[in-house]
Amino acid sequence: MSSSDDGERYVLDSCVVIDFCGRTDNLQHLIAHVGDAALITSAVEDELKRLREKQFPFLSKFFELVECGKVQVADPDIANETAERIISKWTRSFGAGEVSSAALAASRGWIFVSQDLEPMRQLRLSETIFMETTSDILKSLTRQRAITKQQATEIQAAIRRSSKPRRRR
Repeated sequence: MSSSDDGERYVLDSCVVIDFCGRTDNLQHLIAHVGDAALITSAVEDELKRLREKQFPFLSKFFELVECGKVQVADPDIANETAERIISKWTRSFGAGEVSSAALAASRGWIFVSQDLEPMRQLRLSETIFMETTSDILKSLTRQRAITKQQATEIQAAIRRSSKPRRRR
């Protein structure tokens, strides 16, 4: 497995991938942040495949990165005490993708990247886990001057607009 320049690994939850490559066409910005250090779990992979078919065709671009190995698929080792604790404690409360991603990240000291704020808040209270959100990624890219503040604002606004429920007429 390759890692980012600073040795960090990023375990991506489906919601962040959808923010950058489903709701918007900004996959290049996510990859600029995580480099070759991105992983997803098989539960996240399954969820993204279902969502690609139903509503997010841009996810095909993300799966090209999975197929060529730039984004790897890995699952938590349930023999690991931290992973086992997170899986057993949170499986009934949160989705399989969130739980498996958090368990993998926490058990390896990697960064859990999610936009699901309630699971992140609860996990932060009970586990030692490094976390980032879509907003954190945009702020980091702005600090690194990979994107402008205006671009970050526009991306965030596009994500918000597309995540609002649509009214039926």
